[in-house]
Amino acid sequence: MPESLVATAFKKHPLYPSFIQVKNRLSDGGYVCWVAGGAVRDFILNRIPFDLDLVTDATTEQIMMIFPEAIPVGIQFGVVKIPVGNHHVFDLATFRRESDYIDGRRPSHVDFATPAEDALRRDFTINALFWDDQTQKIQDFVDGVQDIEKRMLRCVGDAQVRFAEDHLRILRLLRFQVQLKFEIESATRDAALENVQLLQKISGERIWTEFEKMIPAIEYSSWNRDILALSILRTLFPIQNPVTMVLPQTENLELALEYFLLFLIKSTFDREQMRECLRERMRASRDELKAYDTILLCSETLMSPVELAFESEKNGLIVSVCRMLASMGLFSEERNAELQKRVEKKPPKLVDGNDLMGLVAPTEMGAILKKIRLRQWEQPELSKTELLKPYLSTK
Repeated sequence: MPESLVATAFKKHPLYPSFIQVKNRLSDGGYVCWVAGGAVRDFILNRIPFDLDLVTDATTEQIMMIFPEAIPVGIQFGVVKIPVGNHHVFDLATFRRESDYIDGRRPSHVDFATPAEDALRRDFTINALFWDDQTQKIQDFVDGVQDIEKRMLRCVGDAQVRFAEDHLRILRLLRFQVQLKFEIESATRDAALENVQLLQKISGERIWTEFEKMIPAIEYSSWNRDILALSILRTLFPIQNPVTMVLPQTENLELALEYFLLFLIKSTFDREQMRECLRERMRASRDELKAYDTILLCSETLMSPVELAFESEKNGLIVSVCRMLASMGLFSEERNAELQKRVEKKPPKLVDGNDLMGLVAPTEMGAILKKIRLRQWEQPELSKTELLKPYLSTK
């Protein structure tokens, strides 16, 4: 039974002792404290939730009285933050209903409500569950447990309304499909496809955050056959023809990001436009843009292994990216082997600016130092005297 799964898993969770502290203080005041949403879903699926969202029938004013240390960030939406002794902060919300979404993201009106009404405001049935640790029961008002057992993603209530309220739910639907490998109920899928253009109204930061959460679980070999994935990708990125790629699953977030960037590069005809989308629209970080540039360089370069080894002094990603591409057949094994060999035998720098003082014009020094260093990579056996010889003869 799901209750026994949740009860057993919950007691083993590292945040359980802290939850008990919060629950006991609310209980002493005559209020309940339940776990809400994705954590309950994850416990049923035998997954370990990163965090616990808590709900109570106390109002925000009553919560602030019970927890004077509470941080009232989000109090206008019926949520406060409760710091606990182990440097963790819980989000504690009052049961509420929401209305008048005016910006495709947040409600303008929040009312105190019953648990059943609270469940009805949530996005998908699998996320609308509550765990009552006092009674050891799952509180399910929307058949969420049944949908988990059926491995089905379904909006709570009218899918058209849910997506109109918060447009990001369309992308979250794709993320849950990718992460959980669930099917999408037909009415929910139809509504998502019909409203996919609403994603253009969402800030790039929120969109990119959702992709960062899903990319470790993406199965690229099937994405170009998934109509919802295709529709979302073409709405958000300058993609013409999403490629079929067989990439291994990885929990390494940096490697997963590199896979996703490679997918984007191979799925567009305009690499610069894609980079601009990442920089301007998605607000990708400097490190993420560097990864994009490096993957593009290594996957399409005509540079020799020696030149790549030389460039790797300024960009350490080159070595790992070429290794990744070679493992996928997108970079020559021979060139990669030569690159790795060169890098392992990196020659020490023998010449610096002081050695060239008085030998070359100051304006030329940077370019000449670069030329000398490249020559070192090409002929690591050369001595300092031999490297400086062409410039000594010009004196």
